[in-house]
Amino acid sequence: MYALPPEPLLLPPALIERVLDHARSCWPNECCGLLAGVKPGRVTQWYPLTNTAASPVEFLGDAREQFAALRAMRASSTELLAVYHSHPTTPPTPSRTDLERSLGQSVACMIVALWGDPDQREPTVRCWRLATHGYSPWPWSVLCDD
Repeated sequence: MYALPPEPLLLPPALIERVLDHARSCWPNECCGLLAGVKPGRVTQWYPLTNTAASPVEFLGDAREQFAALRAMRASSTELLAVYHSHPTTPPTPSRTDLERSLGQSVACMIVALWGDPDQREPTVRCWRLATHGYSPWPWSVLCDD
């Protein structure tokens, strides 16, 4: 069965900057966090998580922080729209581990590539729809300031 393309993920400029700053601040390790909002894809909330793996090649979001974020989402009537993490030295494409730990095709996977030095190059951001057998692009954009 053919799956419909996902609705674009739409982020306000301030939220994408928070994600990028979080990735830079965790370097040389991976960062991780959650993005929430209202369907069909408007991101309104950012939940940075502590990477308890403290690794440059893996992330594991702190379980208590995840629970608190999900509780806050429920209280604000928002939904989990994306999980984000960084790749400190590699391209922003999903790894085998990313595919294995996917939350399914209804939650976007946003990856921030820092290219080995967050102070020398602009980060590259890509979003993906993950499945156990592979991945495909998830459209996303930064909203214009009003």
